[in-house]
Amino acid sequence: MKLLIVSDSFLPRWDGVARFLYELIPRINDSFDITVVAPMFMGKGIAFKNVEVLRVPLTRLKAGDYQIPKASLGLISKAISQSDIVWTNTLGPLCMNACLSAKIQNKPIIAYVHSIEWELFHLSIKKSKTVRRFVYSLTKMVARIHYNLIDLLIVPTEEVAEKLTFSGIKTNKTVVRLGVDTKRFRPTEDKKKAKEVIGINPDSFVVGYCGRLAREKDLATLRRAFNRFKIKYKDAKLLIVGDGVKEIKESFMNIKEVVVVGSTNEVEKYYRAMDVFVLPSLTETTALTVLEAMASGVVVVSTPVGISPMIIKNGETGFLFEMKNEYQLYKILDKIASNRALIKKISENGRSIIEKNFSWDKTAEGIKEILLTFSY
Repeated sequence: MKLLIVSDSFLPRWDGVARFLYELIPRINDSFDITVVAPMFMGKGIAFKNVEVLRVPLTRLKAGDYQIPKASLGLISKAISQSDIVWTNTLGPLCMNACLSAKIQNKPIIAYVHSIEWELFHLSIKKSKTVRRFVYSLTKMVARIHYNLIDLLIVPTEEVAEKLTFSGIKTNKTVVRLGVDTKRFRPTEDKKKAKEVIGINPDSFVVGYCGRLAREKDLATLRRAFNRFKIKYKDAKLLIVGDGVKEIKESFMNIKEVVVVGSTNEVEKYYRAMDVFVLPSLTETTALTVLEAMASGVVVVSTPVGISPMIIKNGETGFLFEMKNEYQLYKILDKIASNRALIKKISENGRSIIEKNFSWDKTAEGIKEILLTFSY
């Protein structure tokens, strides 16, 4: 069966969608003849065995840290004509064009919903509240029209399915949770050595973040909380792993206790060096980094977004804090740093939850079954 995967985000640009496809494609390519249509992002990509990748040039337009690809109607239409089923993974120019072309050519189309786009997009732009409200409404309308044209939506949680339905998206939905490679993301046997490996003093208490440096991630709250934290804990370090909006990255560069790594495909070694992982995000669907951090035996402190409220119990498997509440975040970090026994307990409990409930192999099997049974 010829499967066409279309995504407006793909390697070498690392984000949640790219990591999802990075994990899934090798696990399903024995069952499909796969072609990928994706933007021509700068950097060194990763070759997938027996997978053809068709690259689309970029425009000069940007939305936050994202550079928008060209529409490429001809390339997409031809690729769809040669496929049996179309699987989209974002709501952007490539995927919207693929949806329309697939409907015209009467090809089945399935989408995995990685984010609530109207929440994500309006938060990602630096504009007035009036403009952002307009962008929110416009994006929600576009998403509703787009998703109602698709044959089936795969979503990561029941909560996302309900939110889409409540927003007027009538397309059938099925839940397939994201997973974690628990062999790759695992606790370190020597935390001090893990810190030394990445060039951090082994005696430092390391607060970490991994992901895109984007406005909707609200890293300003993390920065302000850490500025309080480092006054009390002189050996504290803030480890920022990821890339994105230039002004956000620069806001950390002049703080001597902050280590900014940039984008990397070796995130596991940075997780292992962290004592605490913080996700201050304003919107998520799953928050894959939360799963990866917990699998790595790191204490997770998160806003109540994505999967976090479902798997984090305060003081048992991590901590939740209110969005934009820098003081509450500081107090939680203080509580964790002053109680090593608490760190050990939460680390073990978090790892156990991931091992029992989240697996990329299970995710791949679920998606493979849907793709195979949904083809015409």
